Amino acid sequence: MWSRFIMRTSRCILLAALAAALLLPGLGFAKCYIGGEITAERNHNPLYPDWKYTAVIEWDTVSRYALSHLDILIDVAEGNCRCTDVAPEIVWWGVSGQAVGENDCVVEFETELNCNGDPSIGLEGILLKFEPIEMECEPGTIGTATLFFFSDREPAPIDEEVLLLFDKFGQLTCSGYLSGVFPALPCDPVDAEGMSWDTIKGLFR
Repeated sequence: MWSRFIMRTSRCILLAALAAALLLPGLGFAKCYIGGEITAERNHNPLYPDWKYTAVIEWDTVSRYALSHLDILIDVAEGNCRCTDVAPEIVWWGVSGQAVGENDCVVEFETELNCNGDPSIGLEGILLKFEPIEMECEPGTIGTATLFFFSDREPAPIDEEVLLLFDKFGQLTCSGYLSGVFPALPCDPVDAEGMSWDTIKGLFR
């Protein structure tokens, strides 16, 4: 269950590891901000899964480069979840979110489940990728996106803000945390003992 995803003491280990990762050359991390929260509400339309999950994510690239896309890392490479565990439990259709873009236009996002990570930033693991649909409107360097997906799995609390967020802008990457709830998947993500410095380094190729 997601409620057993990590214990309080492991958060200190994870934060220290990520802080060290920001200093490693070649990872392309930058001084920036990304963070957000997921909420859930009952879906009473019988044509849709039981729960609608909404993620509100804010970012500031602190650079001249605008947002390229967002990743929600569900499990690290060779973790406790397999793609076959996740794929049937999280669904979406067509446009899966919006943000206000440059010049106050509306940016629409599409979603895909990537079981082999995000090669564009060298990130390994199972993740949800939210990418702007190619239109005239583009995200800015600062913004807020409201993204959504559906699941029949009831919400479980995300302990200690442990879901990892990543975004890409130019050749740079930012990392942050999600709080709130997430579908209670049938698998357990990496436990406290598995979230070591070697695990964090192993996220990146």
